[in-house]
Amino acid sequence: MTDLHEALRRGRARARYSQDDVGAALGVSRAMVSYWEAGSRAPNDRQLSALARLYGITPADLAEGRDVEPEEIDLAGMLLRADEEIDPGAAPGIREFVDFLQRYAELADLLGIPIRGLAQSPFVHRAKFVQKDDVRRKAEEVRSLVGLGTGPIRDLDPVCELLGITVYRAPLGADLRSAPSGAFLNHPEVGFSILVNLDMTPGRRRFTAAHELAHALFHSNETNRVVSNGRGLARVSPTRSPASSSCRARASAGSSKRSGFLLESSTPQTPSTSSGISASRGRPLSSGYAR
Repeated sequence: MTDLHEALRRGRARARYSQDDVGAALGVSRAMVSYWEAGSRAPNDRQLSALARLYGITPADLAEGRDVEPEEIDLAGMLLRADEEIDPGAAPGIREFVDFLQRYAELADLLGIPIRGLAQSPFVHRAKFVQKDDVRRKAEEVRSLVGLGTGPIRDLDPVCELLGITVYRAPLGADLRSAPSGAFLNHPEVGFSILVNLDMTPGRRRFTAAHELAHALFHSNETNRVVSNGRGLARVSPTRSPASSSCRARASAGSSKRSGFLLESSTPQTPSTSSGISASRGRPLSSGYAR
């Protein structure tokens, strides 16, 4: 058992929040959060309950300074820990993404409607699968699966809807030297889910959606969590494999190639005026779309 101020500091560190983030969530200043963690002041009962919810533990455990793990699997924390160099400013957006998926799953359960999201890729991924011709062929397989033809794709949301992949957009930071461009998560209830950084340009957001879709379809057999940024990708899998950074770089390069081939025409032709797919199509609760 530790003192309250130590428990507050440890809980915030585990959740990967800054003192500014906590202050904004509770409506207090960063200085006040610092006072709490230094032990010079203490939060009131209402603030303590809010802090416990924010950190994923019970108010009693927090108040008594018990060193306990969060009650639920901290998916957001796992995504954040996938890359220790991620800007802490991205934490609220990543947690917003995971919270949306959790609430979505709870709503479906409450309504008694099954979520038919994609949980396993219909494609087989082979190691070192990054040759240009192979990548183009895989992109064509994706297009064939959803009946896209060979024209450019202007909007990937309907494609993800048909595949049963949830797409969510949240602000993660504009400086891609430290901010993530996006993420892929195979959520235990919702299935394949994609996060796109809302702070990027429209063109980069479109490319990132394709990039994360490629991770979902071609790397999900290796890992159920990927965070992508301007420096490459970081991944966390249920059982950590001894993959080297060069392997990760190759995987990222392959995903980037697939993204380009998936978005653009596979063979030169006059661009079509429509993908021919309506965003309203798809099975009920097969995927979610926000922002």
